[in-house]
Amino acid sequence: MNTKAHRERGSAAVELMAVAPVLILAALLMVAAGRQVSAAMDAASAAHSAARAAALATEADRQSTARAQAEASLAERGLACGSHRVSVRTTGPDRAQSAVATLTCRIALRDLAPLGLPGHTTLTRTSSAPIDPYRDTREAAP
Repeated sequence: MNTKAHRERGSAAVELMAVAPVLILAALLMVAAGRQVSAAMDAASAAHSAARAAALATEADRQSTARAQAEASLAERGLACGSHRVSVRTTGPDRAQSAVATLTCRIALRDLAPLGLPGHTTLTRTSSAPIDPYRDTREAAP
């Protein structure tokens, strides 16, 4: 009755109990990586929205318009930036200018992963949009 099969009875359950925490940790890290990629795409989308808004705004309102659009885009996507910064610059010659917006967003790792990881990560995304050279930039008359 002391056969090999009898002696190994229940060993699969013990092996599973030894491997289960590693498998669960690997699954949680995959979720964290997926959320990191999703946050990066949301930040890139917000940078694009800011660049487009800056391209449509007048020279005087470019920075404030881009900042407001980036904040609205981040809020719409539910990306919780602890702090963010938007900078706008124009590039190119007079008739072929582009508005370039750079969004820097600092995100707590505990917001990305169900593990409650300490620390922060910084996402920086840049996007550009062409400025229409034929648009009317004059202020409206009262």
